[in-house]
Amino acid sequence: MTVMHGLSFGPRRFLDEMRNELESQRYERISLRPLAATVGAEISGADLSALDDATFAEVHQAFLDYKVVFFRDQDLTTEAHMAFARRFGDLEEHPFLPPGQVDEVVRFEKGEEV
Repeated sequence: MTVMHGLSFGPRRFLDEMRNELESQRYERISLRPLAATVGAEISGADLSALDDATFAEVHQAFLDYKVVFFRDQDLTTEAHMAFARRFGDLEEHPFLPPGQVDEVVRFEKGEEV
């Protein structure tokens, strides 16, 4: 960090300001656990298959604030996953999936063989 005439500049100041701003956010319908200083958070307390508008608004705000959000233990059908995703906007079809798969949903999975 550079200090000039009593002013501080640099990434630490920016990160501190961003972290303080994010920590001041309050959510009433979801729980949020930041995973890094300014990017990434885990959201709990939301059933993605049945979100009311107010809860979705908080999920959406968390996405805007943290850029990447994670949800654990969601039991979603392909249709429910697509319905949730459509609340953010139009879905894009993936042009290179094998025949028989849903073009808008791509599963990335890592197992013992991968």
